[in-house]
Amino acid sequence: MKKIALFTALTLVFMTANCLAGVTFIVDSPQHTSRNSGGSGYHNTNPTAPTQPSPETICRSRGYNRNGCPSGQYGLIPCPESGNFYKYCCPEENRYTPEECEQQGMVAVGGGCHGLYTCN
Repeated sequence: MKKIALFTALTLVFMTANCLAGVTFIVDSPQHTSRNSGGSGYHNTNPTAPTQPSPETICRSRGYNRNGCPSGQYGLIPCPESGNFYKYCCPEENRYTPEECEQQGMVAVGGGCHGLYTCN
């Protein structure tokens, strides 16, 4: 009986100690953080910490190089990170695929713009 009581007590002590364990992240260490002026939190003071690239940088690196389009044109395929950048600019009249023109009983005409045409 004493063995069961001792086993139970040790199990409870072990479980309690295990529940009190915590995780400390490197950015929480005092050498890379400081209290902000309001005293309500910490901010990262590590000068080597990576910064996030701007949406413009991300868009341009992925080939979305058009920042707006000239008058009479519209942006085709907007960048997911910023709706101000597009893959292509196409003339306003080129808005339909050849299949869409056929469904309307028309024919795709003109030089087209990245697979979109004028229906006539």
